[in-house]
Amino acid sequence: MFCLGSSYYALMLWFPELFQRFARFEAEFPGESASVCRVSQEKISEDSVSTNCPSTVPRDVYVHTLILGFACVPLSLMLPLCVNQLGYKFYLVVSTLVASSVTVGLLFVTSSIQNLILSCIFEAASSIGMSIVLAVVVDLFPTNLRAFAAAGCSFCGRFGALVGNYMFGYIIDTHCLMLITIVASKLLSKFSAIFN
Repeated sequence: MFCLGSSYYALMLWFPELFQRFARFEAEFPGESASVCRVSQEKISEDSVSTNCPSTVPRDVYVHTLILGFACVPLSLMLPLCVNQLGYKFYLVVSTLVASSVTVGLLFVTSSIQNLILSCIFEAASSIGMSIVLAVVVDLFPTNLRAFAAAGCSFCGRFGALVGNYMFGYIIDTHCLMLITIVASKLLSKFSAIFN
């Protein structure tokens, strides 16, 4: 849960900022494409030159954030209906592989729409993975230990969120490639833990 929590919460808190950076980049350089890492580097060079802080946020940033928030609803409604047919392990494997693949895919994003699509897929897959982990915890432990086990699992996820957010804050602008590699690696380590 630590690996999933650190990846999920860090990326989910970072996506609105990424939407903002893409909107600014596309406004300043119309018709030009850029990767997530290039948009982050443009932010550094802009901050080092400019002394004023823009007070307006483009409308698209809010729309993209709302779409991102609703991205997990269809899968979350479908999951309880299908989990007994395919099993927990199937959903854990698929959600982890999809989330790690989408994280790597962020390196190849060249527009805000592509970023939005991958962000929505990541959000949906990761939230399903977190729901399944918590459901497995409830099924694995006897009734007298379930609350303690669920609290321990949630603690690991929240501690992972804390670590992930600090990590993002420190290295997003300067080491974008390394950051995406770390997040994808954490998700893949969760995938390997499923089979142990």
